[in-house]
Amino acid sequence: MEKYYRLSGKVSPAYAAYFVTGAVLTAALSVLYAIGMFYIPSVYLSVLVTILFAAAAGFIAAKAAEWGQARNAAVWGLSLLAYFAIFTYVHLTAYAAVVFRATAVIDLEGFWSLLKGPSYTYRLFTEAIIPYGVWSFTTGSGSSSNASAVSGGVLVGIWVIEHLTVLGGSAWTFRALVRRPFFEETKRWGVERVCDAVWEYQPEAAFAGIREALESGRLDYFRSLKPAPSYDRYCRLSCYADAENAHENVYLSLTNSLTVSNKKGKAKTTDKHIVRHLIISETSYRRLEAFAKEAGREDPDSEERPSGEAEWETV
Repeated sequence: MEKYYRLSGKVSPAYAAYFVTGAVLTAALSVLYAIGMFYIPSVYLSVLVTILFAAAAGFIAAKAAEWGQARNAAVWGLSLLAYFAIFTYVHLTAYAAVVFRATAVIDLEGFWSLLKGPSYTYRLFTEAIIPYGVWSFTTGSGSSSNASAVSGGVLVGIWVIEHLTVLGGSAWTFRALVRRPFFEETKRWGVERVCDAVWEYQPEAAFAGIREALESGRLDYFRSLKPAPSYDRYCRLSCYADAENAHENVYLSLTNSLTVSNKKGKAKTTDKHIVRHLIISETSYRRLEAFAKEAGREDPDSEERPSGEAEWETV
């Protein structure tokens, strides 16, 4: 019997519909992105738009996987690559239609023609856009002046970095959003519950003993843990449970949190899992919650911070 949560590898038939919907949304956003990248006059603003687009693409893919109940890592990876391929094809096609427009913001008739004939898009880029360039660092993306336009290998290199940023950013966003365990019996994603009391920060030397105690059911081990003496170092208990509490088990996590303030007074909190998504009964989890509350230290995130302390930022 598995001790920890693992993806089942299953995919709901409904995922196909959500995937297609996500693909259409990604294509539509890619057209808007191409228009924006041509007309935005600031290089710095263009970089920000690229990052925001990557996050939006990752969000779309994540929601398609969540609502379509896809619990298969290979399907996740392939879907991200498929969305990226759609973005690359549609974005470059739309960009060419914008560059060679007549008077409108984008030549829609030319865009549809290029979509059906990718060889023409390739020729436009290799024979007209890349050799001469269409934007510069000084006059902006939509400039008609090519005196200082970025072209050739430098332009291709910038586009490669741009597309890799979209791929990496969307993958990071996807991974950050699709992190909840799935309850196969009830066909629902888990809902996180965080204990409102915390223990003292646990040294790495104690990790193995903690894992062994939890895996073997020796919950009395946690009676000896002391409350957290400060707000910057503590150990937090949490779990993912069925949304309607219709399952007898939960997926338990135990996390060390360490907060360090910089010279400006801003704090960054680093979390390290001691145990992550251990399968445990609801009754056992409630016993652990009771032990944590008996220790007497409230979760620092559940109450107002004392004055003069640094702002919290989880990384």
